[in-house]
Amino acid sequence: NNNNNNNTLKMKFGAVTQDTTTSCCYELTQDVVDNWRHDSDWTTVSADGDISSSSSKTKCTSMHVQLRVSMQKGGAQVLHVVDGIVPVSSDRSAVEHTIDSVVVGVASIQRAAAMAYNNKYQSARIHLVSTLRLLQRVMSTTHNEKHYLSFIVQAERLDSFMREIQNRKALGMCENNNSSNNN
Repeated sequence: NNNNNNNTLKMKFGAVTQDTTTSCCYELTQDVVDNWRHDSDWTTVSADGDISSSSSKTKCTSMHVQLRVSMQKGGAQVLHVVDGIVPVSSDRSAVEHTIDSVVVGVASIQRAAAMAYNNKYQSARIHLVSTLRLLQRVMSTTHNEKHYLSFIVQAERLDSFMREIQNRKALGMCENNNSSNNN
């Protein structure tokens, strides 16, 4: 939604426990990207975190996240709020080398699983391979190597499941509710 120049994304995660890792992905429309590129009111941050208006520093945008959780016992609601400044860059190499491979891996598995749930197996598999290639490019630390291997294990499990379902559907052994979405 674009209300008074505030871009808002609302998502429902369903059942969440203390052991749940939540993530979300979003894509910006070309209008939003163009507005950001041409907006002269950028916040800038130096490498040491100093916020100023100097044009030689990294362009950033603000991010505000609210996670509202309803407790099963008692019905109480908890609101967790995080505010931050997020760097914005069009330099792919620079961005790739600052990613958190854990976040990227978890978000990718969850997104691919959501695609598979909607019978978009081929798109889900392409998404997993794309993430695999990204994680291979940024695997320069022990931390990233460890989480790359964890991603491989989880992605292979999901991919095997999707291949099995596709094979069953091809053999007519499985009900195909959304055959038009099975790509």
